[in-house]
Formats: sequence, C-alpha cells, structure tokens
Amino acid sequence: MARGLGRGRSCGLRLPPRCRELPAARVGGLSGGVRRRYGVSLNDTFLAACAGALRRFALRRGEEPRPLKAMVPVDVRSADDAAGTGNRISFLFVELPCDQPDPLVRLMTVHRATAQRKRDGEAADTDAA
Repeated sequence: MARGLGRGRSCGLRLPPRCRELPAARVGGLSGGVRRRYGVSLNDTFLAACAGALRRFALRRGEEPRPLKAMVPVDVRSADDAAGTGNRISFLFVELPCDQPDPLVRLMTVHRATAQRKRDGEAADTDAA
C-alpha cells in the first residue's frame, strides 16, 4: 500500500455514486443495531468498517493486508465548558486491524483499543489547548 503516486495519478479506488455520500444520520441508523448488540460506539463501527474497506483494497491490489495506524479526533471538552465556546479536540492513535478477516473481531478489536485509550486519558494528555 506504500506505492507513491505521481502527478495526475490516482490510487485506482473507484467508488460507485451511491457510495460516495452517506448522511451521518443514516450511518447512525444503519449501525444502531450493531452498536446496541455489542456495546460499541458509532466511531468504533466506522473505524472497523474503514479497516474492512482498507483490507479489501489491499487484497484487490494483490497485497497482504496489514494493521494501519489512524489518527482519530476526540472531543476533550469537559462538562463545565460553556456551550458555543468552540471545539477542543485532541487525537488518539488507533491501530486498525486491516489484517483481520472477521468483521466482528475487527469491530471488537477497535472497540477495545479505543475504550482503553479513553480510560487511560490519552486524548486529554495530548490536548494542546
């Protein structure tokens, strides 16, 4: 996946028109049953879906899927922060299990990683605001 792209070249990923846009409310609705059943967040389902898509992309290119790191934005506002004061974000680095063929294992791996980082306060520790 680390091939360089020259000027005017693309990575070859072509999405059908129906896949290019999906309103956030619809994504939440689609993943709601999964979120309730497994106790995961919307972000967990999204990251696991991205890991699956990256896995398929690598396989279609004839490459072996491997874990990739993602920089995930996290809201670090406290309950005391006044509404309308703007965003306070930080980032978590999460390993996406693109090498994992089982979608449920991918989801639970992402969930464990994000939950642990949140418990450890990693996002708050990196807050530069």
